[in-house]
Amino acid sequence: MSEWGTRIKERREAKKMSLTDFAKKVRVSVPTASDWEKGVIKNIEGHNLVRVASVLDTSCTMIMAGRNSSKDQTVPKDLSEDSQMALPKRTQQLVDAFHRLTPNVQKHLLEVALALAMPGSPEYLQTEHKFQKLNKERDAAKTKKGAD
Repeated sequence: MSEWGTRIKERREAKKMSLTDFAKKVRVSVPTASDWEKGVIKNIEGHNLVRVASVLDTSCTMIMAGRNSSKDQTVPKDLSEDSQMALPKRTQQLVDAFHRLTPNVQKHLLEVALALAMPGSPEYLQTEHKFQKLNKERDAAKTKKGAD
C-alpha cells in the first residue's frame, strides 16, 4: 500500500465514508479508488488529488506527504462533487483516455492536437480536407445504400 493511499483510506474511514460513496464524490470508479488505497496505482492525477482533498476535508500536501505546511489550505468544498469544474462527458472521456496513454504518446498527441487547433496551419488544412473527403464518401455510401 502506498503511503498516500493509506492516508486516503484512513481519512475516508475516519469520515465513515464507504468506498463507493467516496468514489462517487471524487468522480472515479470504485476500482480506481480501491487501487489508490491499495497502492496498485502509483500516481494520482492532479485533478483527482484536488477532488480527493476536497472530499476528505484536507490538503493535497497532507494526502501526498502526510503533513501540512504553513502555505497549505484545505481544498474548498466548491471543488468537490458539486463543482462547476465538472467537464462535459465527452471532454472527460477524452481526458481519461489521454491519461491512459504513455507519456511519449501523450506528448505526440498533444503536439498534433495543438497543430490541429490552429486554423490555417498545414496540419489543420490537411486534416480538414481528409474529414471532408471521408464525409463525402460516407454520404455517397448512404445514398447508394438507400437507392438499393
